[in-house]
Amino acid sequence: WLGADRTIFPGRTYSVSQNGQEITVTRQGGWADHNLYIQCLYAEYVTVNIGTHLASDQKTITLDDDVECPAILNKDSAVNSWTWADTFSLFQRGTQLTVTRSDVSAAWGIDLQVNCVKKN
Repeated sequence: WLGADRTIFPGRTYSVSQNGQEITVTRQGGWADHNLYIQCLYAEYVTVNIGTHLASDQKTITLDDDVECPAILNKDSAVNSWTWADTFSLFQRGTQLTVTRSDVSAAWGIDLQVNCVKKN
């Protein structure tokens, strides 16, 4: 995601978020008389199956070399949505993806799946 060029719009802070195919751009302090452009890049996604984990609040899996996963997983961002309030942090180092339950320190029974970006 690309925000405002701070040299063109000094002192103006923007945030860009995505929910499915909807993109929301917010400017702190409201909008001024200027046009803001963002650059959206096409990405191919691959579904990564994390699965359940009944032993602890953390699980590590091995990914393909060309995959990059998001940092947060919850009921709104998961491939297989659920109704529980469970949230997870995802930490990736190379091909190792460590998933940690972040709402409580407990195992999980949800069959987690997440969309990750295929880099090549």
